[in-house]
Amino acid sequence: MRNHLNDLVVLFLLLTVAAQAHLVTFHSTEELKFDSCKKSVEEVATFCSNSTLDSKFVCMCQTKPYLQTVLYCAENYASLSHSAIEKEALDRCPKLNSTSIQKTLESLSSVTFIDIDSDTSFSKKKLVTSPIKGQKYAKWQKMYYIGSSHRYDNYKTSHYLAAASVSYWLLILLLAGVCNWTRVIAPKLAQSPALNNKLVRQYRKYISLPTLFGYHAKPVTKFKIFSGMAPTTLETTILSIFFVYCVLANGILGFSYQKNDPVFANQGTGYGRYHGDRSGILLSYHLPLLFIFAGRNNLFQYVTKWPQSRFLTFHKSLARIIFCEILVHAISFTVQTFSLGPQQVTKRLAANYYRWGIVGAVAAACVLIGAVHRIRQANYDLFVLVHIILVAVFLAAAWIHAASQVYEQFYIACAAIWCFDRFIRLVRMFSFGMRTSKAELISNETIKLTIPRNASFRSFPNAYGYVYFMTPLTFYRSHPFTVVPSEDGKHIHFFVKVKGGLTSYISKRILQNDDLTCNFRICVEGPYGLSVPVHKYDTSLLIASGNGVPGPFAEAKEVAERNLKVHTKLYWIIRDWHSLNWFYPQIKSLEKSNVEVVIYVTNTTSSVDKVNFYSSSSSSEASLDENKQIAESKETTPQLDRLSFVEFRTGRPNLEEVLNRDISESNGTVSVLTCGHPHMCDHVRDAIARNTPNYKKRVDYYESVQVW
Repeated sequence: MRNHLNDLVVLFLLLTVAAQAHLVTFHSTEELKFDSCKKSVEEVATFCSNSTLDSKFVCMCQTKPYLQTVLYCAENYASLSHSAIEKEALDRCPKLNSTSIQKTLESLSSVTFIDIDSDTSFSKKKLVTSPIKGQKYAKWQKMYYIGSSHRYDNYKTSHYLAAASVSYWLLILLLAGVCNWTRVIAPKLAQSPALNNKLVRQYRKYISLPTLFGYHAKPVTKFKIFSGMAPTTLETTILSIFFVYCVLANGILGFSYQKNDPVFANQGTGYGRYHGDRSGILLSYHLPLLFIFAGRNNLFQYVTKWPQSRFLTFHKSLARIIFCEILVHAISFTVQTFSLGPQQVTKRLAANYYRWGIVGAVAAACVLIGAVHRIRQANYDLFVLVHIILVAVFLAAAWIHAASQVYEQFYIACAAIWCFDRFIRLVRMFSFGMRTSKAELISNETIKLTIPRNASFRSFPNAYGYVYFMTPLTFYRSHPFTVVPSEDGKHIHFFVKVKGGLTSYISKRILQNDDLTCNFRICVEGPYGLSVPVHKYDTSLLIASGNGVPGPFAEAKEVAERNLKVHTKLYWIIRDWHSLNWFYPQIKSLEKSNVEVVIYVTNTTSSVDKVNFYSSSSSSEASLDENKQIAESKETTPQLDRLSFVEFRTGRPNLEEVLNRDISESNGTVSVLTCGHPHMCDHVRDAIARNTPNYKKRVDYYESVQVW
């Protein structure tokens, strides 16, 4: 059973974000009309010698003719009711009371006003001691109201568009959850003919199943320089819709500018502000999703039954879209700043919030550049370290910048999500504890880690954990590997392919010992992942290659242990015969089960003589009697006789033919699970998508390989 503490934390944070977003206040029509009356006074008359007091309502509240002028405007030009005028006046003049406002309104009919249209002696430069009125004043009020409405309606529209974009993601996640959980809770319904009709099969062929032009698990490489991970067609569709929406929301929807706008003197200042506000609000709403999708402890993984790799695909694409919004925001306010004139340029560049905004934009650009696929490939551990530092700088700078406009709640939520994810990781690590692991190098290609299992660490098929080697040079690094429980239930195993970086360092440490073993202090963060409902189908085809076999094997093992009535075939594709050495005990454990095991050895020149099950590495889990039998028969019995129940085939398999044959021979619904070489997984995915319209039965594809 999973530890759901992290899910509750993320749910709480989501509700916090929603609550904070709800606290955003909009300017009402009454507020804009009242303020337009006040701002219009500044254009036609002078009631106060101190302009600072005038701009902050202090003069209006303390000067009776000024207040009478504004109240008259609100009643006669802005057409506000007495109750609305009273409310707006009290909001701006808290020292006044309702009675005094009402008396002032009632006295307006008996007060003598200066008509600025007809009084030739009237001048704006002179201090006014009587209330004023006139069409010139009314005209300014109307212009200010229209200009303010454009600005604050854009503000309101921006929030609605941003909320709608987040709702889009919630809808997608909800639909995914309904579809994927139906396969688990109501498999008969999910596999019924009604949900496998011609239209559904066409949708699955072209949208939900295939890779994008043959690339998904394997990276796209162009000109030997550019590379990256491609989303599936379904992921591309989801992201494309969101991208188009963001383009429309940031650049097209809901913008207008009136000529001679008194709020923004020219189109540069007006449109700069409109686009700047819009992009800033949108990216503030999108950022919490960015942090949620990147987390290992992501509630939505459980809701949707989508793998972490899919959320990281969304995370990367969402990051690029948000950076484009940051660019729009930065460029828009740069245009507005320079349109306001040199004095405003100097003033804003000296402002703390503006400087931190520049820092945040630069940090965001560095995050994006530093996360390109080539850099991640070259040194993933260095990428992670630099990525964390740059994201922390960006978040702190954006937080300070946004606080000036009272948007800090979104950035507080981002920081909380990020910190809580790290906190839950630490909880998982402390729960497992630091344990001594036996590391064995087998066949010079695979490191087998054997770790005493913590009682609270409950594995399940396709579960994986992040392994930390607690050495001075590697303690901060972690990499995910599939968990394989031992036969005695007291240990867990990880089978790690030797590559570069961390695994190369570990293998070199092991090679220093004659017995090719070494003990390491290890901590495991996990388990993560979700099991695949292969047992809900009539036939289950499990296809693995190389070191990708632990996940499919775990599914086969569960079928065997529970004696499920599922026709199960495990295909394992390996390059050389000696790869059998490191996974022999696990394959052997399926001998008396109802699971068919087929192993392909693709290298036809590989020597079977290198197969040696009699070693501490390959037989550590076998019983003492079996080890004795292996030792006695080592010289007289071929090693492969130990796996007589396995069908061995040499050469590279045509997986599409294998799949079509097995599916055609199956009696009902079929699940296909792959894990292993990215090229193989993409090939199987596309083969199933291509042939889906021809299948008369329901065939579902699952993938446990996770690359990012």
